[in-house]
Amino acid sequence: MRAMFSSKPALLIALLFLAVSPSWATLPVTGGSHYGAFASGSSYFDQCLAGTTPDACESLIATGNSITVNGQSDPLYSFVEGTGVQFGGSPGTSMEFNVIDLGALAASTSFSLPISLFGPSTSVFSCNYNTNPLSTLEDDGTTTITQLIDSGNGAIGNFCTAGLTSAPDINSAASGSFQTGPTYNIPDLFLVSPLVVTAPEPGSLGLLSLGLLALCGLILILKTRTA
Repeated sequence: MRAMFSSKPALLIALLFLAVSPSWATLPVTGGSHYGAFASGSSYFDQCLAGTTPDACESLIATGNSITVNGQSDPLYSFVEGTGVQFGGSPGTSMEFNVIDLGALAASTSFSLPISLFGPSTSVFSCNYNTNPLSTLEDDGTTTITQLIDSGNGAIGNFCTAGLTSAPDINSAASGSFQTGPTYNIPDLFLVSPLVVTAPEPGSLGLLSLGLLALCGLILILKTRTA
């Protein structure tokens, strides 16, 4: 009976470990080109965000802020895509994103980003079309996309991950942790994430509840044994 009883703490510890361990998943890829017309400057960005441009739009501006990742200061950008008045654009119909330039990361490298800026919907920001983020070709089938371009193939800038034809070897956890794999070889990585709501994700609440339940059970068993 003693051996059977002593196995319960070990089981609860295992449950607790599973509850709080991060769940890793390969980062998806999001294309940043061909959402709509582009014009430089914060004024156009604001119009696109407000849904008051005549046509569909996209814009990207530097925020002037940065995040230090593994000792390196990486710049932050804001990206927006909107429908415009012609397609029913209005305040609330545009989408705004955070973009970060992480530069050249080594393979098998771990790093973290603030979950308030780069949440569970974070993805690799590709230069390719938003409708085909893993094709490097423009509509003509021969011209290679090397930077962000608007719907008229006008240049926006090198604020994206170029040359992607498959998802790179990089994984993420909902906690804001990231890790490049052994085959990772991207020379300049950009990540993108929609502006996130600060409320906890339902999945995170579930994991937290399971972890607390296992912890309370473990404390109860240990108190019983020492009584």
